[in-house]
Amino acid sequence: EVVDEPDPLLVGEETTYVIRVTNQGTAEVGNVSLIANFSKLITPVNAENGKVEGNSVRFNVIPSLPSKETKTFRMKGKAVGIGDARVKVLMNSDILETPVTKEESTRVY
Repeated sequence: EVVDEPDPLLVGEETTYVIRVTNQGTAEVGNVSLIANFSKLITPVNAENGKVEGNSVRFNVIPSLPSKETKTFRMKGKAVGIGDARVKVLMNSDILETPVTKEESTRVY
């Protein structure tokens, strides 16, 4: 799950993106990784437990996520252009063959 608060934004304002990763299965999952890719209309500013790399944020790997547990991540982005800005989050783990993707839209005026 990915949500932004506040939305919409004026150019120059910041928003916080909250990412929640929940293990919905019955077994523990290992090596959960998250990467957030920002569109050109929003620039990543910082991230808790993560590192800004250009127009992306790479979060620290979760070594183990027990069944039914949720981990929460936060990052800030700054609006730099007008339009429909998108942040795409890719999650991968030891058991996934392809990453799970979630996208959040932020309207910038």
